[in-house]
Amino acid sequence: MPTAPGVFSVEPRPSWLGKFSADGSKLIFGTYLGAGKFSFPRTHDVAMDSQGNIFATCCVDGTWPTTPGGFQRKYGGGNTDFCIVKLSPMGKLLDSTYLGGSGDEINGPDTLSVGKDGSVLITSGWGTTSPDYPVTAGCCQPSLHGKNNAVFSLLSNDLSRLLYSTFMGGQGTNLRANAFGPDGSIWVAGHSPGPEWPLKNPYPNACTAGLVLAKFTPASPTTGELPKGTKP
Repeated sequence: MPTAPGVFSVEPRPSWLGKFSADGSKLIFGTYLGAGKFSFPRTHDVAMDSQGNIFATCCVDGTWPTTPGGFQRKYGGGNTDFCIVKLSPMGKLLDSTYLGGSGDEINGPDTLSVGKDGSVLITSGWGTTSPDYPVTAGCCQPSLHGKNNAVFSLLSNDLSRLLYSTFMGGQGTNLRANAFGPDGSIWVAGHSPGPEWPLKNPYPNACTAGLVLAKFTPASPTTGELPKGTKP
């Protein structure tokens, strides 16, 4: 695959990321991305901030390159951790961090979004088996329920600070989508097979399993409050 000088990696790695001109006629840069045998960022795990910096996330083993000041410089353990990387508009590595605990962060995050303030939000897909996955004080659900739970985490633009992070739901819960609202609120959605999903102001006659949706206020990185959550 084509690469360019000064990008994250010109040496072959498990994944490749390219930036094209608006009309698709010109490749602005290409870079290999990933480390080890588990690196597989998905198309919905790539986003840009207002400065044109590019963020990507995937699932890696303990060979991922982190940068000074990154929130988690050391591999947490297990078979895989999540990782998040920030590249310049021309593909140069700016910031990079692991995010994980002593168990497995399973199958990589599933959706990455960047807010108006530049904060970076990831949801977990199949989640984590790590009881020590990094969470923040006062979060909605500070502990693992069952063998694996969904998680979502909000990091600063330079990936140096964990602004908000929480487990969500019980055994087998997964989060497949996230988004920022116009007011900076955070929305997460997925599936829960049981009744452990936290409810607040739920839809009338909500069932105890199925699709799940939650909204966090912009203040949630401080308060950890879950104003709305539903199982439709």
